[in-house]
Amino acid sequence: MTILKKEHVLQQTKLWIENFVIGLNICPFSARSYNEDAISYTVQFGDDDQDLLNAFGSILLQMNDDKEDQISNAFFILPNFSELDDLLDLTEDLNGLLEDHSLESTFQLVSFHPYYIFDGAESTDPANKRNQSPFPMIHILRSEEVERAIEEFGDTQKIVVRNIELLRSQN
Repeated sequence: MTILKKEHVLQQTKLWIENFVIGLNICPFSARSYNEDAISYTVQFGDDDQDLLNAFGSILLQMNDDKEDQISNAFFILPNFSELDDLLDLTEDLNGLLEDHSLESTFQLVSFHPYYIFDGAESTDPANKRNQSPFPMIHILRSEEVERAIEEFGDTQKIVVRNIELLRSQN
């Protein structure tokens, strides 16, 4: 059994963002926040429910208290969530928590996992790589930034189509 260190997890996550997300332009909005060092990273090795909620709450407080929006978005990295379904269940629970605290219009959550498979997709479909990451993680986005990016870009469905075509053409 390999014991992961926080530094290794952070390094691999940042390399994935640089080489895959930005390098292949999977998300055309990511380079700015990455280059401005405006991304917060939290690595949580445990899977205790209370510890997860506390860590998630701390991220939200940090982002919410950041009145100058120096933290554009955050990655909640969960290396011990080896099962995709467990990560998706946690994401659903955290979305419920956002709703319970009337924060669903402030933050949006996106799940990433090494074995991510889109609903209805074949496991071998290269398009799944869009949400495959080196470690299980939840990306916490500011809703206003997402809305601003959509206004600037226009039809974001074009990004999805482009990414699917790109990833399928690489195999």
